[in-house]
Amino acid sequence: SSAASPWFSAQTFTKDLDETKVPGIPLDLKCRSQKNSLGVSWAPPTNSHVVVRGYQLGFGEGVPDVYKLVLDSRKRYHVIKDLKPNTEYILTLRASNDKGEGEPFIDSCKTGP
Repeated sequence: SSAASPWFSAQTFTKDLDETKVPGIPLDLKCRSQKNSLGVSWAPPTNSHVVVRGYQLGFGEGVPDVYKLVLDSRKRYHVIKDLKPNTEYILTLRASNDKGEGEPFIDSCKTGP
């Protein structure tokens, strides 16, 4: 026997979710621009029977996916910092699971002056 270990919490799904297909397109991508940053928010894909394990947020100056960030599946908002002011950025957002990445939601957003 030894000292007690700390408790761990875990989340289980009330029903099994499908992971034989990639997730759908995230919905309702919105962008809030600041001088040197962009705040990006979104909603999960409509098919709630397919598991989403994470999101990939891509961005670049006039070109998508120059930079890519991997985000947690529970996240619905992220701030991209240290951007150039008054610059147009192309954003892509994909949901992913063990099967792969889904189709991207593509949008553009310009930082403030």
